[in-house]
Amino acid sequence: MVHQEPDDTGDSYAADMEPLADAVLTEQCNEYSSCSLLSAYEGHKAVFNAEYNLSTANFCPADNAAGFNGALFPVDLTGARSPCR
Repeated sequence: MVHQEPDDTGDSYAADMEPLADAVLTEQCNEYSSCSLLSAYEGHKAVFNAEYNLSTANFCPADNAAGFNGALFPVDLTGARSPCR
């Protein structure tokens, strides 16, 4: 089974699921330029975004502006994190 984020299907899946979801968890939407596919959640539902390869300076301003809860995690998932806010 392949795990997919709601914003990496390349279609309207994220927007279609918004009425059914309380929040959304995504990974690397900034790195792969797919955060805009989560616009249906902006302003009224929580969006949690994990980035692994970008510096916080490269994605936190965009996540903060969109109201996303972004954080940088090390690729080896040691438990460390650097939240945007």
